[in-house]
Amino acid sequence: MARFEIEVAGVEYVGETASARDQFQALHIAANSRLLVGMQEGVSDQALVLSLLALDWPDLQRLESLLVKEKIKRAEDDAPVAGNLFRDDPANYALLIGLAARENLAGFYALRGQKNAGAEQAAKP
Repeated sequence: MARFEIEVAGVEYVGETASARDQFQALHIAANSRLLVGMQEGVSDQALVLSLLALDWPDLQRLESLLVKEKIKRAEDDAPVAGNLFRDDPANYALLIGLAARENLAGFYALRGQKNAGAEQAAKP
């Protein structure tokens, strides 16, 4: 598990990436819901939140469980992150979930431009 830091509305949060199994489940949800498009680098925070909020409610709850709960804390006081920290601005909580997903699933975007070495070897005469 890798440590990461994200900022939402001027507040710093620290977290650890989920287990490989949880990341795989999150990747499956993100791919099936087309959330991966909204999570790309360069996409605005508003577009990321909109992509996340377009998920079916059970999928959004599952992503929260896999990637946020017990994994991210507010840096200033080590408070565990949950929706109650954002009661006046739920869009920022959605942004935190989206940024956590981006951190956890960054490996997917690293695939762009990579070639499959095994396939290249098999193709050689």
